[in-house]
Amino acid sequence: MEIKDFPTGKTALYDFRGKTAPKAAILLVHGLGEHAGRYSGWAARFNEEDIAVRAFDLPGHGNSEGTRGIIPSLDKVYNTIIPRNVRLGHSQTSRSVQ
Repeated sequence: MEIKDFPTGKTALYDFRGKTAPKAAILLVHGLGEHAGRYSGWAARFNEEDIAVRAFDLPGHGNSEGTRGIIPSLDKVYNTIIPRNVRLGHSQTSRSVQ
């Protein structure tokens, strides 16, 4: 995990990779009240198939700055942090990443 500054505040970024060069990558967006580190076991299963998983803690979640459990505009968060590529959302975030 590494912490980077974004307009939405200091954000925890995760880069789960296997031992070989990945053939694909998934960008994971966790659900409300969760954090990306919780998905390390899930990511390891994809790593076994040479698929990297990248993730971040939403503002107010996990190791990111912000009021606990409060997410500013999801559009602002996603447009700041996530380039348009493959997006996988869980729970409340699933609608917003489509």
